[in-house]
Amino acid sequence: AGGVLVAPRMGDWLTPVRFEEIIGETRLAAVSKKQLKRAMEESARVYLDESLLLPDETWEFAARRNYFVDLARRLGWTLTDREADVLARDMTENDARYDLYADTRSGLNRLREKYPLGLLSDAMPSLQRVMDNAGLWELFDQTVLSCQIGATKPDPAAYRAIAEKLEADPAQCLFCDDRVSNLEGAQKAGMRPVHMDREDRRSWPGERVRDLLELARLVNA
Repeated sequence: AGGVLVAPRMGDWLTPVRFEEIIGETRLAAVSKKQLKRAMEESARVYLDESLLLPDETWEFAARRNYFVDLARRLGWTLTDREADVLARDMTENDARYDLYADTRSGLNRLREKYPLGLLSDAMPSLQRVMDNAGLWELFDQTVLSCQIGATKPDPAAYRAIAEKLEADPAQCLFCDDRVSNLEGAQKAGMRPVHMDREDRRSWPGERVRDLLELARLVNA
């Protein structure tokens, strides 16, 4: 989903919408942006591992709360229980954390006119609610979230899971992603990889598109 269908409202996936409001200027001023980014990434590796099996948003909330408690510890912040709760709820329950690309809805509708669609995403349970509220979940014939199978891309198990749900041979599947490592995994799984290169980085030597409408034109050519 990320980088193909939706983008993070705050510029990254580790910052909730209300982060600056809850943390406040004093604590933010006490650390550099580089320190904050490094601490977020280190805490996320421990507590926001999307290959963990998480059955629902209650479990997701607990994981995200642990992330903020650990982040505060790494940065030397004093974080109250209420602040940890509010940050975790905002990250789990606030749909505004996601921005749809302008072509997402029209592109999916164009593609599904001729092809079954599968969603394979490294994500926690709340993504399903966000996609459902946006009217996108129903556009997919089958879906697989990493938190449901305990595997993230480029693990071969992830590609196998979505192909099996679609009842398709991997060789029949086109896989679109914004990350080169995930495209390499799809290629090894026997799928046709296409790079979603919205920022025109040209980092993938194979087929690439800049939006979903361009993808629809590519597969219908």
